[in-house]
Amino acid sequence: MGVDVRLADSRNVLNIGSVIDSARLSRFQIRTIVFCGCAAVLDGFDTQMIGFLAPSIAENFGLEVGSFAPVFAAGLFGLMVGALLLGPIADKIGRRWLVIAATFTFGLFTFLTASASSINEFVILRFLTGLGLGGAMPNLTALATEYSPRRYQGMIVAWLFAGIPIGAIIGGLLSSWLLPFAGWQAVFHVGGVLPMLLALVLVFTLPESLRFLILKQDNPKRVLAIANRIVTSGFPPEQQFSSPQKPVTGIPVRHLFTDGRWSGTLLLWIPYFMNLLIIYFIISWLPAMLRQSGMPITAGIEAATAFSFGGAIGCLVTGKLLQMFGARKVALIEFVATILFILLLSTYSDAYWPVMLIAGFLGFTVQGAQAALNALVAGFYPTAIRSTGIGWALGIGRVGSIIGPLIGGLMLSMHWQTSTIFLATIVPAFLAATAIAFMMARRGSFEADEEPAAASIH
Repeated sequence: MGVDVRLADSRNVLNIGSVIDSARLSRFQIRTIVFCGCAAVLDGFDTQMIGFLAPSIAENFGLEVGSFAPVFAAGLFGLMVGALLLGPIADKIGRRWLVIAATFTFGLFTFLTASASSINEFVILRFLTGLGLGGAMPNLTALATEYSPRRYQGMIVAWLFAGIPIGAIIGGLLSSWLLPFAGWQAVFHVGGVLPMLLALVLVFTLPESLRFLILKQDNPKRVLAIANRIVTSGFPPEQQFSSPQKPVTGIPVRHLFTDGRWSGTLLLWIPYFMNLLIIYFIISWLPAMLRQSGMPITAGIEAATAFSFGGAIGCLVTGKLLQMFGARKVALIEFVATILFILLLSTYSDAYWPVMLIAGFLGFTVQGAQAALNALVAGFYPTAIRSTGIGWALGIGRVGSIIGPLIGGLMLSMHWQTSTIFLATIVPAFLAATAIAFMMARRGSFEADEEPAAASIH
């Protein structure tokens, strides 16, 4: 093994950040990131399936689809609470078990939702499902980030979040296939069993964050064993590792506003809030709005699937664009494009093929922008508060995701025209773009807390 001596300090203790940054991406790291991606796919499936199924469930119970607004809100409120509470807990106890527990939790309550027989039961079960969903993504993101070399972090985080629209695509296709002969309950059964099975697999395969273990001064032998799976040529038995970042004391949330991070934190929260408002407004109500326009239920599911398909492509393409242009530029361009596609969707809201095409492009830009935001926030906070920073950004965003469906339900109940409802979503897109523009104007205030530049490991 050839380890550059510049990676070590005077005690021959290796900087683990530099080791990860300079080593080749190992099979162990790739496998860890892929498992995080699988959990993200199922997260997207279970988060968004209620939007596909609401029209069918409402007709089955003899209700207006607008009455499902509390169900949407309950699930998203659970997402918010899960993200806000479980992110800081992960920074105290680790990412691994919280990912496993959160994945099993959202699978269990998704499965149980198939037995719901009233709106109140749907509200309770979707809230409990949301708790698991909200706890999963911040910790999946933190874990994948901490096993990624810095040169790949933005791309990997963007690709990880592509799992959410990919999960929604699977949910849309599965719903279209199962609904005619198996009913909406079967979709919940599938969406519940898969995460529970994955959680059991993760018990035996998912590692704890190596950076977190070092920060918490865990068993050196455990740290060495994981490091040897990253640099497969191996380290000597006496090798020790360090992290230049310091552990934080007290409440982790407080540290989002210290050391000059307060302005970055606040300006990150604005586009998170606005963009998740847009995404969940569209996911929750697009099928219902098209149904109100006279299209069949399947057309709404197809449009929502097109939106998710465009989102998956947008996340993947954005991942490469981040390496070329940086997260702020990419996010700003995609928010501006989002405004243009919303205008087009408002104009052609009663035409089947234009709606399908525009929904795909809108999914590309709005979910691509979310991928850029996720990469930006994952790189902005140090390891000691990374899950907290991601969790609270997502949690604040979930407030927007709750408000979006509620506003949509209100506008539908007031019998607004579909084109007018779409047009209203320009406002949050404009505010998100404005916040990103402020970040670019004050670039120096928004640099990530980075570890020293890596040398080379051969």
